[in-house]
Amino acid sequence: LAIITKMVKDLNYNINVIKCATIREASGLAMSSRNQYLSNTEKEEASILYQALKLGKKLLLDQSSIHHIKTEMEKLITKNKKIKIDYLSIARLSTFEELEGPVDHKKFKIVISGAVLLNDVRLIDNILI
Repeated sequence: LAIITKMVKDLNYNINVIKCATIREASGLAMSSRNQYLSNTEKEEASILYQALKLGKKLLLDQSSIHHIKTEMEKLITKNKKIKIDYLSIARLSTFEELEGPVDHKKFKIVISGAVLLNDVRLIDNILI
């Protein structure tokens, strides 16, 4: 959404981008057409990505270092051996520049995002701070 919104503005397109919240299943898994390829059990397992993003947010608000946050998120996700991490990112929302070290989350918006593979289904999600 951030990339499309910036592109529309930068290229001066006469398009209104309408933002809305991510719609989630009861487990927290972001609803997606890709979810049809997962069993109900796999959908529950896949919700670990959102749990890891929420953990990342909590740790960031607690002033943890980026390295520590990513390590803890990875530990949580990889408890399930069927899930493979494609990427985890903690970046400045306006530029998508990856952040390092301790970060003052009050200075700018931050996006924590990630992608995982569960039985060859790629699932993506993000959370804003």
